[in-house]
Amino acid sequence: MKKVNRWFAPGKRLATNKAEYHIDEPATTRRRVALKSRGGDVLATARSLQYVANVNKRKNPKAHKIMAEDAKYFYNLYNKKRK
Repeated sequence: MKKVNRWFAPGKRLATNKAEYHIDEPATTRRRVALKSRGGDVLATARSLQYVANVNKRKNPKAHKIMAEDAKYFYNLYNKKRK
């Protein structure tokens, strides 16, 4: 069987010991928690948020929209840092 190379490590959760990512919190809090859960890696945070947003697309459209917006924020932040 061919080994699949994933661009996202699904074993980690979008959470820290003190707080978890909740869509009801303000954007700054959500983004701070998400970034901390990925060890400060902006690209990994964007990818993980996009992954979870896509999984939630049909089950919870509100969560999909919020997570996709946060992922877009981190992708834009990553692109600004690259330049």
